[in-house]
Amino acid sequence: NTSRTQTSGADLSEIKYTLPANWTAKISGDSLMITPTGGGYLSIKAYDYNGATGRREFYCQTVNYCTSSTSHTAQNIGNISGYMASGLDNSGGGSEYYGANGNKFYIISSYNPPSPNEFEKNFQNVLNSLVF
Repeated sequence: NTSRTQTSGADLSEIKYTLPANWTAKISGDSLMITPTGGGYLSIKAYDYNGATGRREFYCQTVNYCTSSTSHTAQNIGNISGYMASGLDNSGGGSEYYGANGNKFYIISSYNPPSPNEFEKNFQNVLNSLVF
């Protein structure tokens, strides 16, 4: 009789990251907002996830703005494997990133203000630094 342990993903307050100078992070409502001086953001939300539904399907059911032209590109997000979703019907927002760790599912929304800006210089480094 083998027992299977469900790994726990990090709650919003437990997510670790490394921020460049001029970036801040704070929990606002149900999101972890990571923002640089000068505009733009990464907004992370955590959802309960039992793994019974595939990640792409769970993401589209949760956000409800996937379209037939939405693409899902495999991409590591910090310490988890996930996807970048683009071609979304999300009212001018940028690409979104999503993935799961144990019993948590994470959706990261992004907004990149007009170039040039601090956000586009460093957002990939911030994504890479995330530990869920």
